[in-house]
Amino acid sequence: MKIHANLLLFRTLLAGLVMALVSCSTAFADIDADRPRVDLGPDDVVRIQLHALRSHGPASDGIEQTFRFASPANRAATGPVDRFALLFQTPAYSPMLNHASAEILSPIVARGQALVPVTIFLDDGSEVDYMFVLSRQTEAPYEDMWMTDAVQYQGAVMPSETDPERTI
Repeated sequence: MKIHANLLLFRTLLAGLVMALVSCSTAFADIDADRPRVDLGPDDVVRIQLHALRSHGPASDGIEQTFRFASPANRAATGPVDRFALLFQTPAYSPMLNHASAEILSPIVARGQALVPVTIFLDDGSEVDYMFVLSRQTEAPYEDMWMTDAVQYQGAVMPSETDPERTI
């Protein structure tokens, strides 16, 4: 009887694990979105762009994917993609490439505009804050799709250093 109960418990836990993995893969499926889509919200677009920049490789593939989610107005101001890539060589935006992790806070959405605060965490323990500015596009071929109009650098927080005279 005990073996049967343990087997039943094991099967239940295994089924729960499978369900969790399936739902997790569904939640992250949009990270691999290659192009803007109507079903992506502002936080999805930011998540896709950050994931692309975090896993950026030598072929500039992360920057190219990020550029595909830039609004037409943003592309006109920062493009073509080779020029857009130069932004990531500046002190304000270079931390976005290959960052350790990121925290996306809840978007503030009103009248087709969205502000999405983001904190990027770097390997050295420092943090960099950005504000993603997005808009829902009104014209074809991107009608009703959220795209990034700008990313505003908000500042960096350096890792705290221990003051030896204050250490107990």
